[in-house]
Amino acid sequence: MNVKNILFFIFFTGINVVLIAQNERAQVSDSLGKVPFYKRLVFNVGGGLGFGSSNGSVYTNVNVQPQVGYKIRPRLIAGVGLNYQYLQFGNSKYQIYGGNSFVRYLV
Repeated sequence: MNVKNILFFIFFTGINVVLIAQNERAQVSDSLGKVPFYKRLVFNVGGGLGFGSSNGSVYTNVNVQPQVGYKIRPRLIAGVGLNYQYLQFGNSKYQIYGGNSFVRYLV
């Protein structure tokens, strides 16, 4: 790992800490007692895309992960999500489906 990558990592981590700290001030002061249901919902879509070659075979990987969560407290979110993955390796094609549940607490 070279010095440039280390400095980038330190900078990125420092920026994240500052942004989270500023966001927390706004959230902690808000009470969720009178907040309507739809305003407590949190949506997230993650995924990835990959292409490559291995031993002369070309592969493709597409991954999508939508999630919906509910703010129980200003720092606590629980929810469910779906997983979909498409994988093509040479002449073989696979489609993988699944689900997940999560609980997140912002420290």
